[in-house]
Amino acid sequence: DITRMKDELEIDQRSKTVLVTGGSLGAKRVNELIFCTIGDINKLGIQVLHQTGSAQATKCAKEIRRQLSSPKLYRPFDFSSEMAKLYGVSDVVVSRAGASSIQELANSGKPAILIPAGLTDQKKNGRIMDELGAALVADQVKLLESPEEFISELQFLIGDDNLRDSLSDNISKLARPDSRERIVKEIFKLEAGTE
Repeated sequence: DITRMKDELEIDQRSKTVLVTGGSLGAKRVNELIFCTIGDINKLGIQVLHQTGSAQATKCAKEIRRQLSSPKLYRPFDFSSEMAKLYGVSDVVVSRAGASSIQELANSGKPAILIPAGLTDQKKNGRIMDELGAALVADQVKLLESPEEFISELQFLIGDDNLRDSLSDNISKLARPDSRERIVKEIFKLEAGTE
């Protein structure tokens, strides 16, 4: 139950909630984007759960939080053992486009804005997700040059229930909840010498 999870995590029940995760390697540029837009996002009453990926970035984020009009709506943290719950309570996720991030989004069925890291397979993953209508995909260089575009895209997605539902349905189709069992079966087939 989402209401109970929000209570457990002390998350504001009235605000739309955005989970931002860049992972340990991809966090720097995503963090820069959040740091330069969080003041405006905060004024919109949007709650942001921000996985920064490092203690240093979290320290910077906490300094920024002190200056916000509604500091309780910005929750930066290095890492969390509660990521499944954080996905569960979020209305939108902002994420990199790595394979594991996409699988987490698919398993949670959450609508997302993907920001692929430059010069990696993430750009290809982003194109595929865009073509499938499974996520909104943004260019990190353009977002950092024009951060107001990120705010607009986030507002647009949060405000459009139909778009969120569509993205959620499409990304959920990529989930493979039985993947562990399927892999084990394939391993046993290989060991038995059958196909």
